[in-house]
Amino acid sequence: MNKLIYTFFFLCFAVSINAQNKFTYIEDRVFNTYNDMVGYNFVPKKMEIPHEYDEDLSAGEYSFGITRANLYVDGGELKGVYNINNSDQQDYGYKLTLMNARDPTSQGHLKIIVNKNKNVDALIFKKDRKDKEIIFFLSETPERLMDREEKYFTDKQEIKLEETDSIWNQTIRPFFVIENNFQDRLEVNDSTSIQFIETIKITEKKKRVKKKKKKKKDEAEELTEEELMMEEDRMAMKALGLEEAEDEDPKENIKLKIDKSYFIEIKQKVKFDNGTVEDKVWTYPIKKVIEREDEHAEPGQNRFELEFTTNKGDQIYLYLTHKRTISSMQFIGRKFLMRGN
Repeated sequence: MNKLIYTFFFLCFAVSINAQNKFTYIEDRVFNTYNDMVGYNFVPKKMEIPHEYDEDLSAGEYSFGITRANLYVDGGELKGVYNINNSDQQDYGYKLTLMNARDPTSQGHLKIIVNKNKNVDALIFKKDRKDKEIIFFLSETPERLMDREEKYFTDKQEIKLEETDSIWNQTIRPFFVIENNFQDRLEVNDSTSIQFIETIKITEKKKRVKKKKKKKKDEAEELTEEELMMEEDRMAMKALGLEEAEDEDPKENIKLKIDKSYFIEIKQKVKFDNGTVEDKVWTYPIKKVIEREDEHAEPGQNRFELEFTTNKGDQIYLYLTHKRTISSMQFIGRKFLMRGN
């Protein structure tokens, strides 16, 4: 049974690599804790054994996928499943103590090198005690790709919500999606977007109301000079169409009814097993929104939570930073991260 589970997770990583055929870049992800690496698959661009040789790699030639219990390595003689016996935080980042799942006597380690920005620069892998360490370097994001993605994806500090209802009529484009404990970097061509839609419907309600007629006075006996002048002014305005005649038909009293509806709409290109690509749209009508604040949230953590309840009773969560900028979104087993997470 364990072997089948290992194979399943290994295939998940392999399928992801083959489908994407791309490197993972240093700036892709911020790792505030080791838990942020769970479900992540590192695809380096260069490997080196110090003082012996170095080699540029093609996309997906080597990869390192981390789950709660295992490290999945693909590439050359290193390919295999390694149990993670322990994970320790170090000055340089993290160290995973490993044991080969097929040979418990074979034990090694993976050192994860984290820079000052909490990005991963490199991985240092040792398959067994008797083997030499191999350094795998991640690549910096190419400048042209960086410029293109910066314009397209929503940055973690980009959209600020002054109030809860400021979210409506906003559109966000996440950079990462986490599903089934696996993290996947989105592409511009995926066309993934999330819209918070407010619609307004105005309905006219008409009610006919009879106008009360004024009692006529005997002008010669009852109207004063001032009243006569006012009556002349009224008649002049009536002639210009500025006042409704007393003997007109009953007029309509119009009341406006304003109905507001709210939706969250997710759009994404989906690739099926037969290779076809289709634009998919998921729409969730929203019944209510509640905002909460975690006053004990530390810097770097999300402080505000917006809970959206759909008309079916499901919850969608939007998380904001200390500055009330959009950081991430979570619902129905999926989590979207803005660029900079």
